[in-house]
Amino acid sequence: MKALYSANIFGGFTLKPEQCLLLGSVFSFMLFLAIIAPIFSYGGKAEEPLLNDAKNNMGGGNLVQPVVYHPDRIDKNFNGLQDSLENLISRANHGSSLPVVVTLYNPVSSQDLNHFGVLGGHVSYVYKYVAFGFAGVIPAISILEFARLEGANLAIIEYDAPLQYHLDYSVAQTRARPIVWDTYGYNGSSSQSIAILDTGIDDSHIDLGPYGDLDFTSKIVGWYDATSDGALTPEDYGEHGSHVAGIAAGSGMANSLQGSGTIKTTFTYTLPSAGYGYIDYLDVKNPGIIGLDCSWSGNNRVLLRLYDPSGVNVAETSGTSKPLLLNYDTSETTYPTGRYRVLVGNLAGAKGNPFSVVETYPYEGRNDEHNLFVGVAPNARLVGVKVFNNAGSGTISTVMAGMDWVIQNRLSYHIVVASMSLSLENGVVDTTLDQKADTMVKNGIVTTVSAGNNYPDYTIGSPGTAAYVITVAATNDQDGITDYSSNGNQAKNEYGLIKPDVAAPGGTFQSQFGNKIVSTDSNDVDAQVGFADRNVNDYQQMAGTSMSAPHVAGLAALIVQAMDSWSWSQADALKVKMLISMTASETQSGESSNAPPLNRGDKDSKEGYGRINADAAIEATTMSYDLGQIVTEGLGPNPLDKKVWARKVSLQTGYRYTFSLSVPSGADYDLYLYQSTPDQYGQPIIVSKSTSASNLIETIEYTPSVAGTYYIVVKWVSGTGTFDVQGIGESLHDVSVLSVVPATSAVYVGRLVNVAVKVANRGTVNETFDVRALFNGSEMGTQTVTDLLPNTNVTLTFVWNTTNLSLGYYVISAIAGPVLEETKVSDNTLSDGTVQAKTLGDINGDWSVNIFDAIILSTAYGSSVGEPEYQPNADLNYDELINLFDAIILSSNWTG
Repeated sequence: MKALYSANIFGGFTLKPEQCLLLGSVFSFMLFLAIIAPIFSYGGKAEEPLLNDAKNNMGGGNLVQPVVYHPDRIDKNFNGLQDSLENLISRANHGSSLPVVVTLYNPVSSQDLNHFGVLGGHVSYVYKYVAFGFAGVIPAISILEFARLEGANLAIIEYDAPLQYHLDYSVAQTRARPIVWDTYGYNGSSSQSIAILDTGIDDSHIDLGPYGDLDFTSKIVGWYDATSDGALTPEDYGEHGSHVAGIAAGSGMANSLQGSGTIKTTFTYTLPSAGYGYIDYLDVKNPGIIGLDCSWSGNNRVLLRLYDPSGVNVAETSGTSKPLLLNYDTSETTYPTGRYRVLVGNLAGAKGNPFSVVETYPYEGRNDEHNLFVGVAPNARLVGVKVFNNAGSGTISTVMAGMDWVIQNRLSYHIVVASMSLSLENGVVDTTLDQKADTMVKNGIVTTVSAGNNYPDYTIGSPGTAAYVITVAATNDQDGITDYSSNGNQAKNEYGLIKPDVAAPGGTFQSQFGNKIVSTDSNDVDAQVGFADRNVNDYQQMAGTSMSAPHVAGLAALIVQAMDSWSWSQADALKVKMLISMTASETQSGESSNAPPLNRGDKDSKEGYGRINADAAIEATTMSYDLGQIVTEGLGPNPLDKKVWARKVSLQTGYRYTFSLSVPSGADYDLYLYQSTPDQYGQPIIVSKSTSASNLIETIEYTPSVAGTYYIVVKWVSGTGTFDVQGIGESLHDVSVLSVVPATSAVYVGRLVNVAVKVANRGTVNETFDVRALFNGSEMGTQTVTDLLPNTNVTLTFVWNTTNLSLGYYVISAIAGPVLEETKVSDNTLSDGTVQAKTLGDINGDWSVNIFDAIILSTAYGSSVGEPEYQPNADLNYDELINLFDAIILSSNWTG
């Protein structure tokens, strides 16, 4: 279904300016809807002229030559390659190929195809009518050469991104489905609830109901209407709230498709002016029948048309009789699968009459035993807080009333998370509104807010600028930031914070990057526009940061469940924000110019910390790493691949920790160590990181000043393959012996020998310890070192008395400590010198006092210290002279 609101704002509808007073100025309050009435042109035009297409396709006529021009938005360096494709080429593995779409300025020639084939390309389809060009697969390394060969004839080469699924895909993209649900066992707690501050919730939809006030056996456990409508039970005539609620916590019970089958969606809006039409999208995943059933009120002549994925009109009907029926079999066509478009046009009659199209088309389940369109936290309960009235209007006062009610009733309704897909218009910042949003967080409610859909015209406005909330940007199916996702402006933030905080799937309007998000459609809307509901419990497509915020709200509910206790404190709420932010991975890509830089763990104004990863957030919450263990895990580039590995780790003071990450060849992974608590705004604090683009080994060394829980995290940057990570702790009480140096290598028995022992404190705290010097294991002396500072050394002098020694060689060694809690003791002992103990007069050390010693003495006879003839070993009485007294000593010890 599609609601009856103006779609002139990209990604949202705009409330009337007179509806909202702020500080004496009038602002409009904007609910960031996806394009509720899907538009044909991405520039924001809501109605598409029918006249040219009617002339060329309804009555035969002449074919219109394709319009070809250089797409400046996606090729900013004018080299003929889509900028995001260049990024893919730079990251492609050697020998890999990429699917591409080539657009030329002239019809395809055999020379064009030959250029492609010679370079290893294989053509899959040649375009003749929708464009000049072709699609195919070509080695990544050949794309630049192909562009060179084509020269001025080339308009653009683009990456041919595969079409993907919607809510069933987006939840899998965050790795909540099925990893967190099935492997980790967290689906959301049935005793905790998510408050949806929006247009309401339809309790009649089987995915969202039933409603029972304070009845936790029901899906919706609470309801409050802050508007003048004063509804006493849940309703949603804006349908946006139901779509958001389905993303956060829908059960998906309306469709349990596994494998091949069909789904039904409803396209409801009002007829435009005569000659214009509205477009909806159908993503056909299996060959089969597309069935369209259109009814409307009034006497209009209505056109119902179907376009295939190339943009060709393949089927249509028109008339004044209701219903208009249209069937089309895709199974034997050029496009058995792909994105088809449904157009409803007004050929004649009044503008504004409502219409409704029931769309039936082939689809494919995920075969994971879960319902098709399940929300992120399907077992969590919902609380509907209606802050926009049935006409789509809301003011600051109604939103604040809704927030006030949520805070007041958070304990009764067990509200642990609140989702707000809304903002002030045109990036306006209202500190008061921000403070109210922060107050929700201070009361222990994790609060997610959409960043807005105004890029590049306006930056994020309130309450997305609130300090404590989780502000969420939008990604597409290829993990790129969408071309509508609003950026933050640090100068506008009260605390100078960078916003957004993270990004999550929001759907895209650019078909080459994926699809919109399919979620629950309110049953209330069809009745409002003049029909009994034509398709009960159906689904619809939307795109916008409105869809991103509830993805994060659902993840927050999973984390709260995993934490296993909740005190409704600010610390609790900010801990969840930290875990989500800490485990996000950077996208490094975006549509048009909205591509974020690679910050390697830091934050930027386009994606914050990056796209959420539910599996890693739950791992960080519940799983611990044991030091010494080698963990092996794989990461990869595909949107559904694991991107982040995270664990808790317990670190103690007095130890130095080394964490090593072995990165697979050709890949780029980063290693982080995070503090256990966030900063005052809930942002994660990196205490150490290793983030080189070229290292195959990333290493962190960290010495904690505070004992407790930390988080070790590995993040994908590029490439693919398995990594090994290991952490080792060594005590920081560490003393060692650096050297042992005797004053001489030979000594006459009975003499004294000085031994210099150098010791060091290699730890981080002052140490007092004993040092022992030894000869052949026997102690020559002990000295005490007192309060030796960290990373310093000292030299001690020991005096060795050799009296009563036997002749021989003696090994000199020293032992330092060990000290308390010292674990590395291998360097506490050192043997670093050998001294010969010999008989007095044995000058040459041959164990005899004989003629050879006498010759040495006679050669040095008459010399003194400092003269070249002086021989220290011949100075037997140590009087620094070699004379008659030395000769007498030698003769008295003569052994012959």
